[in-house]
Amino acid sequence: MKLKNWLTSFLREENSKVYYLSLNSSIKKGSTLKRLPDLLELLSFHKVARPKALTAIKMHFGERGNSSYIRPLYIQRIVDYLKEKGMKPFLTDTNTLYAGHRGNSIDHLHCAHDNGFQYGMIHAPIIIADGLWGNRSVSVEVNGDRIKNAVIGEAIADANAILCVSHFKGHELVGFGGALKNMGMGCAAKAGKLEMHSDVKPNVNPDKCVSCGICMEFCPVDAISMNNKKAFINQNNCIGCASCIAVCPNRCIQNSWDASPYICMEKIAEYAKAAISCVSPACSFISFITNVSPQCDCYGFSSTPIIGDIGILSSDDPVALDQACLDFVNNVPWHPTYKNKPQGDKFAILANGLDGTVQLSHAEKIGLGNRKYELIEI
Repeated sequence: MKLKNWLTSFLREENSKVYYLSLNSSIKKGSTLKRLPDLLELLSFHKVARPKALTAIKMHFGERGNSSYIRPLYIQRIVDYLKEKGMKPFLTDTNTLYAGHRGNSIDHLHCAHDNGFQYGMIHAPIIIADGLWGNRSVSVEVNGDRIKNAVIGEAIADANAILCVSHFKGHELVGFGGALKNMGMGCAAKAGKLEMHSDVKPNVNPDKCVSCGICMEFCPVDAISMNNKKAFINQNNCIGCASCIAVCPNRCIQNSWDASPYICMEKIAEYAKAAISCVSPACSFISFITNVSPQCDCYGFSSTPIIGDIGILSSDDPVALDQACLDFVNNVPWHPTYKNKPQGDKFAILANGLDGTVQLSHAEKIGLGNRKYELIEI
């Protein structure tokens, strides 16, 4: 279906509203930065957040060496808008479970600053939500199919409002990462991240392994060793962080797509529900369909984007927003680098058939939102 026809096909009634700001700017229209407040103004966020609300801008600062994350200049404009509305915004994320440059608050802040998120640029402080070591948390009751009590980063749970700002891109564990992934995995303290990953156990295909040892270098718990000159993952020590999958140059490490990644997706949806419940209804969502990389921004490199830049979307419904972003990605051509890829669900194709929409269907099931939406271009 052509993109223009697809856009007009979503003018429905009684569905969640998703607002779309194209990156196609002009002298007459004005710059995207200038029009960004118009996108924010359509959300209910500024109407329900209390005056002087301590407002968490939940985002991802990008790993050191990565260049696909959201540009700080956009975040600056969002911060200024929230201040104009009388809120007190701060940028936040939680520490990572895997080895990298964001595993504790000190390294995390240095990484954020080096990637451009400095006070002079973004006009707001950064608070790492789960403390110095990732253990400052609040237990939030969920009573879901997978999670009974979620372990949420303390600063996120204590905030008065949350604006979730996500970079929509691929993800080796859950197919794609958007608002649900940002709120679910991204708001969890380390114990919560471990709980979500606990069912994910990757395996090595020895026929493809060339004994390069890269996976061993990136494993945060030393669960990988060489056995007969082939990588071997100790399932008892593995924490399921999926770092080895992302860095393997020969794609010889994969999850077994039987149940584990889909259980993880359901856990992410339930964790997202827990995080949102801390501030509901003062929670809205923005997603950038730019630099849509095949991997998460957690890695210290960025591959060629799989499509051209689309724009910025927003909604009060995270499920509708993720569905709209996915539809956009799947209804435009591949980037020329990927010209030999077939048509279809691009993220499923890149992840050997992994169906990332499980996170959407489960989120809809537990009442987080609606996969049907009305797309409104501004």
